[in-house]
Amino acid sequence: MTRENLEQQLGKIKEEFLAHPKGKSTVREITLLMDQVLDSAYLKAQKTVRSTANESALLATGGFARRELHPYSDIDIIILFENPFPSYD
Repeated sequence: MTRENLEQQLGKIKEEFLAHPKGKSTVREITLLMDQVLDSAYLKAQKTVRSTANESALLATGGFARRELHPYSDIDIIILFENPFPSYD
């Protein structure tokens, strides 16, 4: 997803909220959108790294994990790797 597309989608969510103020619905839509952004970024990163020797997982924490992203919320994530990365001194 491009930044332009993200901004368009956020604009649509904002317009919908201003026309029909429903907090829970708005929070859900923002969370689903950020889910798509992170899924896209994570898949691109996996393709770039292309390492089957070190599996990884993307975990959400905070409001994102609770599925409660409000406008201007930060997005808290943890990326776990099966094996430690080698040290480069």
